[in-house]
Amino acid sequence: MPFQLNLSHGHLFQWVILFCLFFVFLFLAKKLIILNLAHVFKKTRTIVDDLFIEGLKSVHLLYLIIISMYAASVLLNLQNNYFKLLKQIFILSTIIQAGISGGKIVNSWMDLLFKDQTKSIFVSSTSLGLFKTLVRVGFYTFILIIFLHSLGVNVTTLIAGLGVGGIAIALALQNILGDLFASLTIILDRPFSVGDFVSVSNYMGTIEYVGIKNTRIRSLSGEQIIVANGALLKEQIKNYKMMTERRVIFNLGVTYQTDEEKMKKVPSIIKNILENIPHARFERCHFLKFGPSSLEFEIVYWVENADYKIYADIAHEVNLQVLSKFKEAQIEFAYPSQTLFVRPVN
Repeated sequence: MPFQLNLSHGHLFQWVILFCLFFVFLFLAKKLIILNLAHVFKKTRTIVDDLFIEGLKSVHLLYLIIISMYAASVLLNLQNNYFKLLKQIFILSTIIQAGISGGKIVNSWMDLLFKDQTKSIFVSSTSLGLFKTLVRVGFYTFILIIFLHSLGVNVTTLIAGLGVGGIAIALALQNILGDLFASLTIILDRPFSVGDFVSVSNYMGTIEYVGIKNTRIRSLSGEQIIVANGALLKEQIKNYKMMTERRVIFNLGVTYQTDEEKMKKVPSIIKNILENIPHARFERCHFLKFGPSSLEFEIVYWVENADYKIYADIAHEVNLQVLSKFKEAQIEFAYPSQTLFVRPVN
């Protein structure tokens, strides 16, 4: 018989004992690691340990049996036909188990990676689904090539064919693939999310939808702007949703007829106004330069909120109070004017 064991009763008994010891050890080690470390890993911020547990959970009982059989045979230094067959089974089962565990880890990684985006409707479910499918196809193609190579199949031609086919498809779908990968960049890099107010190129608006090819922006005037993802990422994007505070700089000018005492009062007037307005923080007020028709002050303050409406309300209140306080102090605002000197001709 081609696959007879050729083992004495003593060697067979040793093999069975070793097999049982290896199997019990591997089985208990898997259970204990999962039970003892799973609750510990949940408290950590990194996802690597969580992925390790997911991969370990997917190790099949049959694979533990094959490992135990192979380990017992190696320890007894068996070199018969049975061992050669078992070695091939061990290699193939390892590749298959790697595919199963790797697929589980990839799925868990993508679920953890996109958990926040799914909750906040960061991108469309179609984009996420397509990205997950691409990753899975790439991973399982890699596992399949390794599996075929282990069976003795010449995979060089297959890899070359996949490469040529991939290049041809990439050239035919260059623009579409460019937008697709731009979509994946948006998913991973997160420059903005649905609901963010952004400024891109010559338009401003709120992000409504991030798809596979396009991003839709609702402009301030109401129309929807559709921008290709590839073109969008080439532009400089200002994301106002990321603001925590808003720094405001504005200038005001008083007439050249304003005396020195009144000029000295202007910074304290501005400071008192801003210190009594909620969510506003005074920074400075300086008489910086002599303008063509005014003495110019530069005022800087902070709005301690990113909301544009709050900024507009504070600016409105500041302007009204400046008008009122300057009127009380009899400080006149300058306006564009020109003085003409006429010399009489003798």
